[in-house]
Parts: sequence; C-alpha cells; structure tokens
Amino acid sequence: MSRKVEQIEKSIAERRLRSEPELDVCDSKGPSKILDENKKKTGMRRDNAKAGKCRRKGSEDKKKGQQDTIISRHIEASQVQGMETSRVGYDRMMTKRKCLNTGSTVSKRRLHKLDNLASELKRIEKKKSSPYNMGIYESESSGLKVEIGFKKDKGSGPHYRLVYLTKTDDVPRYTSLGFLLFEEQDALNALAFKGVRVNERFRNKGLAKLFFSIWLIFTYSQGFRARANRIDKPVLSLLLQKFHFVPDSKGSRRFELSLDARDDGVNLYTENIEMFKGTFSKKECRGQDIRILSERPSKSVPIYVKTGFTCAEPELALKLATNLSLGLKAHWKTKAIGYTTVPVVVSK
Repeated sequence: MSRKVEQIEKSIAERRLRSEPELDVCDSKGPSKILDENKKKTGMRRDNAKAGKCRRKGSEDKKKGQQDTIISRHIEASQVQGMETSRVGYDRMMTKRKCLNTGSTVSKRRLHKLDNLASELKRIEKKKSSPYNMGIYESESSGLKVEIGFKKDKGSGPHYRLVYLTKTDDVPRYTSLGFLLFEEQDALNALAFKGVRVNERFRNKGLAKLFFSIWLIFTYSQGFRARANRIDKPVLSLLLQKFHFVPDSKGSRRFELSLDARDDGVNLYTENIEMFKGTFSKKECRGQDIRILSERPSKSVPIYVKTGFTCAEPELALKLATNLSLGLKAHWKTKAIGYTTVPVVVSK
C-alpha cells in the first residue's frame, strides 16, 4: 500500500510541475522579470498604435489640403475668366471647404455644372417637388402650349430630366406630356441623351422630335457637346439619325427599318435571323411591338442599336431643332452657343 501511495503522490507532483510556468530557480526575481517583459510589450503596442494614428492623420491632412487647393483654384479661375459664380454654387463650395477644414462628416458630393442651374430659375408651381421652369413653347398652328421643366433624378450621379407639361380645358391642373432623360458627362464635357417618353394620350403628334429639339438647343447653349448613351430601341435610333447623330461603335447591330405607312408597329429586316434573336428578347419584342420581316421592304432606312451616338454635324442639327421649335421662349441663360448661325431666343 505504501508503494502505491508513493507512486500516486509522485504522479500528482509531476502533473503540478507541468501545469505551472517554468521559472528560473537561480534568479530570485523570476516573477517580477516576467511582469517587466509584459509591461514592455504593452508599451510597444501603445507606441505602435500612436504611430499608426499619426500616419493616418497625416494622410488625411494631406488629402484635405489637396482638395482645399482644388477648390481655391476653381474659385480663382472663375474670377479670372470673368464667370459669375452663382450664390448657391459658391455657398456649396464654401460649405465643402468648411467640412474639409473641420473634419465634419457632411456629405462631400461632387460638384457638377448643371447643379447651379436651379439657382437661376423659378419653380413652375409653389411646391418643393415641382420642376424648375426652363421656358415655354407655343405652337401657332395647333395652339399647343408647353411648359418646360428641369428636374434632377433621385439618387447619386448627375442624372437629370426635362419635363413637358400642359394645361387642357378638361383639367385646370398641369398634365404631363412626357419627359426626356439625360446625364452630364464631365470627362467629355457633354450631355448624354438616355431616352424620351411621350404619354400614350399624346402620341403620333411629333412631340418626340419637339422634346429632343428643345434638349439639343439647351445642350449647345450651355457649352456642352451632344451625344447619346447606348441605344437599344430602333425608334430612338431613327430619331437620333434624323438629327445627324452617327453610331460610335463599329460592332453595332444594323437592321433595315420599314417606312411603309401600311405596316403597324416596328418592322425590321435582316438576313441574319440569329443576330435578330440575339439582339431583341421576346419581352422587348412585345413591349416595343417589334416584328421581323421575311422580305426586304421597298422603303426602308438603316438603323443601329446596342451602341452610343455622337452628333457629327452640330450646325445642321441645331438648324433642324430651331425650325421644329420656332415658338420656344427659353428662360435659361445662354452661356456659350458656339454656333452663331442658330438663334436662341431668351425671354427676359
């Protein structure tokens, strides 16, 4: 029994030695030495954290300084060139400078040229949601009177729309004729056409050409180039080509659009049926009333889809737009028309 007890006590002692940390037996200050090493490691961590914070702060200060310099140069350039910086744009720039200096978390949104247009215009109605009044179009032949509104689309990015409103005898309030979508492209100094919609009640009256003509005159009067984003609809492609727009991409899809008045819908012809199936889905064919013809039509015009467009002849396009919108009285300020042959009437 005594031997078994001794063996048990010996095994317990060995287990205790394994669980306890090894100390230097010769050094009487073993535990204090371990504490000193832990303190040293903690201090190194604190120093590293302070150094990282200083580096981050230095990079943030450098970035703020660069942005502040850009804003200062923008203001100086506008003063040198003699441009009148609007109050809204100036306040926005000063607010951004204040946010950069104080480290505020206010949104640092990028400034765009058309953002200052609202400060020069009045709203059509006394509502915050009402668009800004850009002008009036009055047709002498049909007696149609159209109010042109400017509005920014919801969401981020320089996306805008022109809203076309009218008043009818039946309804005293404004009725929407349709709208035109476009965006500002700073890198190209251009306004890009995205699409146009005419409400079903007012279709087949040539309003799409009128809407596009007003947008084209506005684009060049503000010093922008006119172009179009990727166009997928044959009808919009035909509209752009009438205003001397040419496709950008060589790999665009080419079709023949029938101009026969007896045909209903959008009738296309191509020898490559597989290309047609790969270009338009069944849903697009139903929504746009697109049909494929088995024989080449007698009257047709080539159209291009799945590509962007650029205006190749600005003067000819502006002449056509001016002739289609002779009753236009614009409220916006003409900054740089660039083409003296095209008059732009600006009402006082």
